[in-house]
Amino acid sequence: MRVALRDVGLAVDVQVVIPGVGRVDLLVEGRVVVEVDGRRWHEGEQERDYWRDLQLARHGYIVVRVDYAHVVSRIDTVVEAVLRATSRAAPAGVHVLRRSAAAQQ
Repeated sequence: MRVALRDVGLAVDVQVVIPGVGRVDLLVEGRVVVEVDGRRWHEGEQERDYWRDLQLARHGYIVVRVDYAHVVSRIDTVVEAVLRATSRAAPAGVHVLRRSAAAQQ
């Protein structure tokens, strides 16, 4: 996810600690938080995640929360959503050059 976002020219910081919220997966352009949830690790954590999303919104962040499966199989769609969240227009036909082996199958 980090590489795909950087490939389209976005500034990405990894594992950023935000006061009152905790560590987030990615901070994009200083204002969009991208959280990538794997079902195995986030099962039963929805209430906590929703609370964190509310706290982030209170502090002015935009949250894009995706399932890991989306990153693997629909990376172009995820990148386009993050581009739009940063108020940057997505380039015509967003195309991510790097894909995992699983996504290519």
